[in-house]
Amino acid sequence: MKRIAAWVAAWCLCAGAALGQRMVDGAVNPEMIPDAAAYELLFRVLNPARNEHPLIYRDRVKTYLSNLVQLNELEGFILHEAARRYDYHLGELAKKVTSASALEEMRKERDAMVLRLAEEVKGRLGEDGKAKLARHLEHVKRNTKRMVKE
Repeated sequence: MKRIAAWVAAWCLCAGAALGQRMVDGAVNPEMIPDAAAYELLFRVLNPARNEHPLIYRDRVKTYLSNLVQLNELEGFILHEAARRYDYHLGELAKKVTSASALEEMRKERDAMVLRLAEEVKGRLGEDGKAKLARHLEHVKRNTKRMVKE
């Protein structure tokens, strides 16, 4: 399995280089991972996987928010609500994509939406919740690899 992962990583690097992109490793340069990317990953984790049983989903999200992000119940609700809104709006944006140029425009709109939701979350959290969320997002960035345009 590790051999396959190494092959996929090497292929992505080669394909990215051909497209004028390079790999950014968040473990080395977390500041190079955009906030929008970290929030998007967080929002995706907080939404149900396909065919995930509702009780398993509920327990998974509750455990993630309380143990990993370390938010209290109200703070967790605020973040989870933003994640659900992200999922809904992403579906609405995806309906608009009809061509490659529309896809690039959708990505820009998605990033702007993610940052708007992130600002709303930060505006509703107390200082303690903001600090916990910031620590967790730093953790997310350090565990992210991302292709970026040069």
